[in-house]
Amino acid sequence: MGQHIYFWGTTLLLAVLLYFPVVKLIWVRRVRKLERRLGRTGNEEERQAERRRARMIGGIVAITFAFIFNRALLS
Repeated sequence: MGQHIYFWGTTLLLAVLLYFPVVKLIWVRRVRKLERRLGRTGNEEERQAERRRARMIGGIVAITFAFIFNRALLS
């Protein structure tokens, strides 16, 4: 039982620590791609839409990576 709590606790902690830099990286890349595609600087509404998408993608990436990393490290 204690091993399960440790595994999920460290997975959650790693996911939280990874979330913010991953979201920032994804957001910057998505905004740059949008601006290249449009040929102009994106407005605030477009940037906020990209931020929402980056948050969702970043959450999935952070949780998945944290789980796989902990699984490999602790098994």
